[in-house]
Amino acid sequence: MEEPKSTSDTYATKGLPRRFEVPELQKGYGIEKLKQRHPFYRRTSDEYGYYPPNVHTVPKVYYPANQKFTQFLLERGMYKDTTFNI
Repeated sequence: MEEPKSTSDTYATKGLPRRFEVPELQKGYGIEKLKQRHPFYRRTSDEYGYYPPNVHTVPKVYYPANQKFTQFLLERGMYKDTTFNI
């Protein structure tokens, strides 16, 4: 069995998580789910995710979000609206 192709072998990448670096490892795609639905209920949105990701369709750069907002909420609590409902 050959080694799955990684994104950095094809493109210049920066800080990719494993799910983007080796997209062939992701499961859950294919026609099995689409075939199970009755044709009357199929929509064009069903085609999104039909094909598994490959090195050409995954992001080449990854910028994770920081946790600044979440940390603020943890320290001070959620906003509480104390106004009257009219």
